[in-house]
Amino acid sequence: MERQILAFFIITFFAMLIMLWLSVYSWKRRPAKCADTLTFMFLSVTIWMGAILFGLVVRTEPVSYFWSVIRMIGVFAAPVFWFILALQYSGNDKKLHPVIILLLWIIPLISLILMISNKYHHLFLSGIIYERHGPFLVDSQWLLGPWFPIHVAYSYSLVLIGNFFFFRQAVRLVSGFFGQAVSLFLGAMIPLVVNIIYVFDLIPGVIVNYDPLGFVIAGIIFSACLFRFRFLDIIPIARRYLVDNMQDGLIVIDTLNRIIDINPEAIRNLGFSDTEVLGKDADSIFPWLTADNEITLNALVFDLRKSPLIVGGETVGHLLIMRDITRQKKLESQLRELAQTDPLTGIFNRRHFLKLADDEIARAFRYKHMISVLMIDCDRFKSINDRFGHQVGDQVLVALSGICQKTIRETDILCRYGGEEFIILSPETSLEDAALLAERLRIAIEDMNFHTNDIHVPITISIGIASMSGESLGVENALDTVIEQTDKALYKAKTSGRNRTHFYIGEKRL
Repeated sequence: MERQILAFFIITFFAMLIMLWLSVYSWKRRPAKCADTLTFMFLSVTIWMGAILFGLVVRTEPVSYFWSVIRMIGVFAAPVFWFILALQYSGNDKKLHPVIILLLWIIPLISLILMISNKYHHLFLSGIIYERHGPFLVDSQWLLGPWFPIHVAYSYSLVLIGNFFFFRQAVRLVSGFFGQAVSLFLGAMIPLVVNIIYVFDLIPGVIVNYDPLGFVIAGIIFSACLFRFRFLDIIPIARRYLVDNMQDGLIVIDTLNRIIDINPEAIRNLGFSDTEVLGKDADSIFPWLTADNEITLNALVFDLRKSPLIVGGETVGHLLIMRDITRQKKLESQLRELAQTDPLTGIFNRRHFLKLADDEIARAFRYKHMISVLMIDCDRFKSINDRFGHQVGDQVLVALSGICQKTIRETDILCRYGGEEFIILSPETSLEDAALLAERLRIAIEDMNFHTNDIHVPITISIGIASMSGESLGVENALDTVIEQTDKALYKAKTSGRNRTHFYIGEKRL
């Protein structure tokens, strides 16, 4: 019998060390959700095991009873912390209102008070039978009082309900989280089974409560959960209330580059179900997820950001955030368009034309190509406004710009230069080819059958043309010079009778 007690003492000692170590480890991870609760649960069991050890080696029964009271502090507290942990882990922590937490502690507090004052009423215990086996004083039998079954029923209920939440979560989860939830479930069931065997005397001849053996096994399982399944590092706790309702897509990747969590928004964006991606290598499923960038999926634009998940100074994984920036991109595009285009005609405005023209002139100078510039003016536009109104005048300008867009090449740059004036820059175009383009434009506008309110509005244009060779484009203010030359040629076209083209060569106007 003494050997059985010695074996029990050694097992209890190791159980206390394991639980103490788990308490310290969990406390170091306390920035993670559940870490505080897990720490206090392990600490409760540490007190439980330590009090058993001290109770075995004392000399007198009153001192042994004192350590029994200390032991029961851990016994009363551990199921409550386990129940709270189960609610937190399974995403039911909204139920943990302060009033609910207070109610959870009422029966344990009553049990502790009755245990401390038991000699005055014997409600918790009718008595304890002690036996000495060598150096060990063993409380071999507890004679139960009327309150003790209430304590047992309450504690077992908390553990079993908590295990139900863990089991349900294990059924719901897949891949990386399944083993985590199952481990927590088993870690609580084993000490519970051992305790039931002793309390209900299911194995004759056992004179000590082998709860410590159950906790040694549970400690090994919890250790596997902490290290193998990364519990307290990445766990599916708050996702149902935080992550699941976020408008951004979130993907969690562990240190092995496995996708271990994905929220509904990311699932909708990516077109995959969670069962298709959880536990899979991130690079093989989404090779574009590994860097900060922008991607387009299903006509939507997403901004990707990758951030490390750091717990206790250690990188335990990465968080990928997919933010839908489609609306932002559309607004940016619209703003760019407004900054670059004329709001009436939809073609480039003067400012953007000058920027593009500078780039084109630089390119033409580099490769020694000619450029030509055409300046177009709508003849007698003021008379059109005065006779038909500004609304008709605007329609004329829109129609005129539309003819120009259909006539010019894709490489030509068209803009509304101001008022009724338009300008075209034609890269790699000689003066003769520019003159042919100008004539096509003039004839197309003249032949355009423009009507408004069943009234025909005759439209003609005058065009000034100028060209510069690639060598000449290297001079300072080359763009200003060629535009000035087209303006002079346009003036000559208008003063010569309108509805005609003129081009500029030196000081000679043809």
